Amino acid sequence: MQGIIPTLTIRHFFTKNIAAELFCCFGRFNAKGTAGAIDGADLGSFWVFPPILTLQYHFDPIGGFKPYVGAGVQYIHFFDGGQSDLGQKIKLDDAWGFALQGGVDVEIGKGWYLNADVKKVWLDTDASWGSSGVTAKVNVDPLIVSAGLGYRFNLSDLLGGRPAPAPLK
Repeated sequence: MQGIIPTLTIRHFFTKNIAAELFCCFGRFNAKGTAGAIDGADLGSFWVFPPILTLQYHFDPIGGFKPYVGAGVQYIHFFDGGQSDLGQKIKLDDAWGFALQGGVDVEIGKGWYLNADVKKVWLDTDASWGSSGVTAKVNVDPLIVSAGLGYRFNLSDLLGGRPAPAPLK
């Protein structure tokens, strides 16, 4: 599976260095067979809702760069499977997986920052095709690479202006 999709990330800092992050998006993917009688077959397409929740450790800033690492879980909900070369709609069972993450925030001023992030998830699920009786184990294991623009705010930002640029925590 590969593709470019818009995402939303919300991060909450508990301390200067410890944060929780929720990453979320929707995407449509195509599945291809990779072994045996189904090698190269179009196994169908499907929509996914794959939120990832990680607990992160943010290192102290180094000249405006603030690297971090994280670990957590991903839950993937698969829905709206399409027709496959097997003549049936694909159905994938929802699944949980383990996620690791590494990234960096780059301060650009006045609460704004750039972000680059890589997440690796290990996740297995079961696939089936309609009433055909055909089932398969599926290794999803996505590598998620993202880049974005962020804004760090707090309650005083919502109630009034920021008097000076706030550094990243």
